[in-house]
Amino acid sequence: AAGIYRMINLNMADGIRLMTLRRGVDPRKFALLSFGGAAGMQAAEVARELEIKRIIVPTVASVLSAWGMLTSDLRYEVSRTHYGAAARITADEVRELFADLEQQAAGRLRSWFNGKISIERSAEMRYGEQIFEIDVSLDGLDWNAADLVDQIEDRFHVRHEELYTYASRGQEVVFVNARVAAVGEVARLDEGAREAAASSTCSPRGRRQAFFAGWREVPVYALDDLRPGHTLTGPAIIEAETTTVLIDTGAGCIGMVATLAFLDLAAKASPKQAEGTFFALLMSVYNAGTQGSQIVGGWLYDSLGYTTLILISAAFTALCWFIVPAVRVEQIEARAAREARAAD
Repeated sequence: AAGIYRMINLNMADGIRLMTLRRGVDPRKFALLSFGGAAGMQAAEVARELEIKRIIVPTVASVLSAWGMLTSDLRYEVSRTHYGAAARITADEVRELFADLEQQAAGRLRSWFNGKISIERSAEMRYGEQIFEIDVSLDGLDWNAADLVDQIEDRFHVRHEELYTYASRGQEVVFVNARVAAVGEVARLDEGAREAAASSTCSPRGRRQAFFAGWREVPVYALDDLRPGHTLTGPAIIEAETTTVLIDTGAGCIGMVATLAFLDLAAKASPKQAEGTFFALLMSVYNAGTQGSQIVGGWLYDSLGYTTLILISAAFTALCWFIVPAVRVEQIEARAAREARAAD
């Protein structure tokens, strides 16, 4: 079960990498939103895998889609194709086109919505030799100005540079589609900001056994009890009626790096006549040691506390650096190279 949980978290992290790094976006600069009732079970581990430092768990996480539907503004869009080079379109044509679209959009929305309505204007434009358009916001322009078309062209150049890092201001700009959105502003279902906590600690409602890289007794907090300013130290569990959030300890990165190093050295140190057997034996010893350290670590955490456990971990890490020279890595590397040359 722990292995399945780990694989799920890795797959989620890979999915986020696919949608961010491939587009040149560094996920470490963002916060991770825990969306859905089950996301709180994975959010902390996924954020750690991506080196994201902040997680946001809404109080309505399990029904966030429904909450968003009830609090999102109403929107009615109309568009019209008006193909032509911007240089051959007059400001009066542009004003007349958008005024007609605005009347249509606002009229349709006003027929069944009585609240406040705002108008958003945009246009799909491209350079003359391009085969795709980009959407350009036209809000905030002076629609009565004589140079309205020039302002629209400038908005396109700026937007193109934002998206693709360059703008070709000497090229012809083509106006393709005009779009107007009538937005009906819906009253927000705001429960009001919670008062700041009187102290930085929050009392748990209980404790129970949970598996955090080993069975241990952890505090259980109620999400409704948390206030701005409260701080919690993992491992811990936060519960609500429709979601559960897991908070693990900060340990894990050192263990991951150590595993990678051990795998490399174990493979090279294995006798060529019994590589599989020797490697399996070494890994069995390593896994047994890892599991034992997790159990002992959990016991130390419950008995001595978080700060003492960190100090002990730091001391053992320092001790390992003194032991490293005893491992003749250069001899293992040299023997592996000789065997590789002999096999060739």
